Amino acid sequence: MHGGIVAAIFDQFLGMAQELGGQPGMTGYLHTRFHARTPLNTELALEASLVKVERRKTIMRGEMFADGVMTASCEGLFVQPSGGMGSVGVQVKA
Repeated sequence: MHGGIVAAIFDQFLGMAQELGGQPGMTGYLHTRFHARTPLNTELALEASLVKVERRKTIMRGEMFADGVMTASCEGLFVQPSGGMGSVGVQVKA
């Protein structure tokens, strides 16, 4: 599987899992490490853990497995905007 797809999966998965920290945020960074190739057409298992919550920042770790073999791992920083997630919006100019 293309590495960009692996990173996108981690971004979505860790973004959802960060609710464990009690404060949703936007991706600040993703550090993805590739340990083995991630095969196509194979069921993947993902695990996430909460590393730390500090003010508006949440750090999450994740691991990806194919057939019991860890193929990739990731650490992600998610930051809650100072006004909360409700302040994030898209402005369209006509």
